[in-house]
Amino acid sequence: MTWGEGNGLKSQGSYLDPPQFYSFLQNRVVVLFRPKFGATDADQPEFSLALNKTQNHETVGYHLSINSTFYDRFSQMAIKVGERLKHDPIRLRFTSVHADGKTQTILKRGLNQGIADIISPCFTPSAATVILYEKLDISVTEVENRRCVRVTWTGLDNEPKLVCMIMLPETSMVHDLVWELSELVQLTPTGTGRLRVFGVAKDGGNKTVYTGSELIRDIPDSVELFGEEIPRELVL
Repeated sequence: MTWGEGNGLKSQGSYLDPPQFYSFLQNRVVVLFRPKFGATDADQPEFSLALNKTQNHETVGYHLSINSTFYDRFSQMAIKVGERLKHDPIRLRFTSVHADGKTQTILKRGLNQGIADIISPCFTPSAATVILYEKLDISVTEVENRRCVRVTWTGLDNEPKLVCMIMLPETSMVHDLVWELSELVQLTPTGTGRLRVFGVAKDGGNKTVYTGSELIRDIPDSVELFGEEIPRELVL
């Protein structure tokens, strides 16, 4: 085997000597990947991958573009998932699900995390380790400076009508979200023409109506957002 052939196999995650292979077997962990949003289908399948938990989260050189000389230290996990989904790995974002089944943490690049660090909060002996994935249209680097906010529009009668995905800088306020939402929804012709956003904890917690001055980045991922048209009786 030539040096080039061996280097190619290593870049694909293959092990070239017995100690490396047995280390993988000893530290092998199976992770279940599910789509974060939307139903499971052919485009967004649910699948499992075997990972080495001693693998550093950012040890694999990944070529961003065949026309670029820039190499990014990118996640081995992202590359493997990208191969499975046939999707550019730098356009994948992951969210870990903790053992309680409720707490979620978006995984960010650049933290030099190992696979063991990623899965430790979500490990439970009686259930599979689950990581949620999102297929993005732009690079995860660009997304990490912004936030994709999911808002369910309920209109005036408090019935879900439309799910809107709105990308905003993390420093945006809720009133910026309300403005963007107003461009996407249809208001009642004889209504107030005013919108508001409220949040409900996914575990069934209380409804929180936002004033508009809150920062988008301070709203936890565990809160589900809704938009509604303000009825006339609530307008002063």
